[in-house]
Amino acid sequence: DVLDTVRENDNSMLQKDIVDESEYSKAKISSVISELEEKGIVKKSKEGRSNKISISRKYRY
Repeated sequence: DVLDTVRENDNSMLQKDIVDESEYSKAKISSVISELEEKGIVKKSKEGRSNKISISRKYRY
């Protein structure tokens, strides 16, 4: 799942890289990330033309 993918990459990675490593569509990944961001599990920040997705500290292993 998305959280596991990000955790395996030092708790942060570009959204486009998550899409590349996932079997889900770009739209599905975007939707999942938006839900996780609303719950405070991840933070999204701009990095160039992509978004950097970082897991919030309290949800890191």
